[in-house]
Amino acid sequence: MPPGRRRAPPVNRRGSLTNGDERRVDALPTVQAAALEQRADRLQREAAAVAADLDLVRMLSAFGRVIPTGSSTYGLMVARDIDIYLVREGWTPALCWQALAGAFPQDRLQSIRLSKWLGRHRGAALPEGFSAVLRYYTDVGDEWRIDVWFCTPEHAETVRSRIP
Repeated sequence: MPPGRRRAPPVNRRGSLTNGDERRVDALPTVQAAALEQRADRLQREAAAVAADLDLVRMLSAFGRVIPTGSSTYGLMVARDIDIYLVREGWTPALCWQALAGAFPQDRLQSIRLSKWLGRHRGAALPEGFSAVLRYYTDVGDEWRIDVWFCTPEHAETVRSRIP
């Protein structure tokens, strides 16, 4: 298998994801399921606090429509990650940096990386665009990754229509 490629998850004869030996992955013992749910709830609260500390919605909404997406919006958090679409026409690198400028004075923000993506993401045919990754550290040292996707309205609708 080429480096960087993931092997497809094992599937049993009924089409259910398995752990490779025909046992269903989603059949977790009650204690493990409760622990995962508690972790997701805790991460959900932390995500809200990080977004509030950076004042993300206010900061970004001056440049377009803010659409929270990803696991933090579905209550399925397993990692410290927040995803946001920022929707408008005419994104340029300079405009992306301008939208992110309000985050720079934040002491807990370690870095911001702006990237151009070419639309070939995991086999999906998506338009080219820009994205940014912000690295934020809480007062207890937990690292958060905040992904901001600078999208056109058409791109945002294309991606959202693929989410069940």
